[in-house]
Amino acid sequence: MNARIEDFPLDPEYDDDDIDWDDIIATTQDDVDAGRYAFTTEDYATDEEGMAALWKWMCSLGQGGSDETNNSAPDPAGA
Repeated sequence: MNARIEDFPLDPEYDDDDIDWDDIIATTQDDVDAGRYAFTTEDYATDEEGMAALWKWMCSLGQGGSDETNNSAPDPAGA
């Protein structure tokens, strides 16, 4: 799939002014500092492979299945 961000324009009604970014950062900073990420391209040989895997993972999130399937990052081996 070769979709690009331009293929998915933002909803004009979307407004992120109510997002409390300080709260989000405060509640996730310990995980970031410990290196616990849902996804990182560093697990892949190239950034291109990593981004392809990220795209595949994101597309799978809305396809149903178990919570475990939808909340796990893609396997760097491509499995």
